[in-house]
Amino acid sequence: MKRNLKSITKKTKPMSLLERLERLNQVCRGWMNNYRLTNIYAKVKKLDEWLRIKRSESRIQKQK
Repeated sequence: MKRNLKSITKKTKPMSLLERLERLNQVCRGWMNNYRLTNIYAKVKKLDEWLRIKRSESRIQKQK
């Protein structure tokens, strides 16, 4: 999952922010639906934190 998220959040991918968010939602929803019967919520929470940090770093770099 993290590999998929990395490929979507790469700065070199030419897509708008809305497209990026839509793809991130699709990947996350797919994983949640696939593993909803298991205890994946702790892992998803860690990935969410990682994505938020990555997104904020990207914004900071754009502002410079």
